[in-house]
Amino acid sequence: MSSNGAGSRGGSSAVPSGGMLQQKVIDSPSWDVRMKRCEVAKGELNELVMNYLVVEGYRDAAEHFVEESGTDAKVDLTTIEERVAIRKAMMQGNVVEAMKLANDLDPTMLDRDRELRFGLLKQRLLELVRRGDADEALSFAAEHLAPEGAQDPAILRQIEEAVTLLAFEDATSSPLSGLLDMEQRHAAAGRLNAAVLQSQQQETGPWLPDLLRQLVYTQNALSERVEFPRIEGIGGTKEGVGGTRSTGDGSAEGPR
Repeated sequence: MSSNGAGSRGGSSAVPSGGMLQQKVIDSPSWDVRMKRCEVAKGELNELVMNYLVVEGYRDAAEHFVEESGTDAKVDLTTIEERVAIRKAMMQGNVVEAMKLANDLDPTMLDRDRELRFGLLKQRLLELVRRGDADEALSFAAEHLAPEGAQDPAILRQIEEAVTLLAFEDATSSPLSGLLDMEQRHAAAGRLNAAVLQSQQQETGPWLPDLLRQLVYTQNALSERVEFPRIEGIGGTKEGVGGTRSTGDGSAEGPR
């Protein structure tokens, strides 16, 4: 991330022009002085980093960070491996294995969360469609998903959209091809990861993305009244917030 200066204008000013009050300007040196007055405790920053490493499944990095910073992980770091295995299975399209591993950790989790369970079953259907296994996909939908759709019209529509992909010779070129995007796997894996974290009474998501979104919102609100050296390039764009995404095997990929 980089700071975009406001030029060489000194201090802050508001000069009338044409009968209207110009936007207040804070130049880079003055802004830097203000920023240096904002002290953030090192311990708070360390907790922010630790939270990200634990939630996103970076066990080795978390263990090294504990040793180097003395930060308390507040969780048993061995549980990270269990979540990594589940996420890895999801990212490989092996929903059955992921559900089995999750059930081993908490046998009642999928029964308690009907929405999560349906999402995983739907993802299983999409993986069968991706493989081009029409017969098994239809059989799976009839046996496992149709009963859910009978109780909820919104769920039924989702099932119908997934099954409609089978009507295309090349599902990836159909109007509903977005259902087969890798982003769908990422979303399903993320929801399951959050559910496992919740069952283990841990934070269900990293704090950092929320803080970055808050930063973007605050900068946008402030820029309506003041010209200042705002931080650009957050998540690749001024408005958006991206970041790395865990792939479930200790690596990460950038924003899409």
